[in-house]
Amino acid sequence: MTKKKSDSKKPLSKKVAQVMTATLAASTVVAVLPADFIKADMFQGDSVSDSVYDQSTTVTDSVYVQPFVQALEAVRVADSAATLQQALSAVELALNLTGYNELSPLDQEAVAQALLSAGNYADTAELQDALNKAVAVQRDAVALRNAVAAVNSADSAAQIQSALEAPYLGLILINYRKLNADGKLAAAETVREAVPAGGYNGRTDIQKAFNEAIASVFEAQAQ
Repeated sequence: MTKKKSDSKKPLSKKVAQVMTATLAASTVVAVLPADFIKADMFQGDSVSDSVYDQSTTVTDSVYVQPFVQALEAVRVADSAATLQQALSAVELALNLTGYNELSPLDQEAVAQALLSAGNYADTAELQDALNKAVAVQRDAVALRNAVAAVNSADSAAQIQSALEAPYLGLILINYRKLNADGKLAAAETVREAVPAGGYNGRTDIQKAFNEAIASVFEAQAQ
């Protein structure tokens, strides 16, 4: 009797204890995992952490990566300035549109047209660089357009003289600077009087009229 009683209190063997521990651990993990993970075969060599990592990677790809790729592709396949302008506004591209947004709708369209003819874009860095250059070119065009408008709209010799000397108009002023103050004002007034009904078309037309006015002033002073 004494021997049987001692046998019943004998500790579990090491092998039996390990099996019971593994069983309890597995049942605990199954109890706390979501339904999708319970379906996974936890005895095929994949750990629970691996399954969780794989699922999160898939979600990240579909939620973040795919919209970015689609947004860039929309820029690449745009077949009109209007379509490209819409594609540029996609938040997924995270473009800096500050300079672009400061332009008038007409000038924004010109920028989009320039981007449209520039070809394919490998990534947003290349697209941003092309956008910055197109905006800078269009800003210069706007400045020149405004400078020409200032010449055409001047209603006094002093106003047109200031407009003719504006850096953005970019006229050649070598001979003009040789004139005295009265001669410069007289040349400017001659240009104002020669403004066509529809205004000067651009820098070239203004330069031609200005050269003729300067020459006439030199001729008058020589007499």
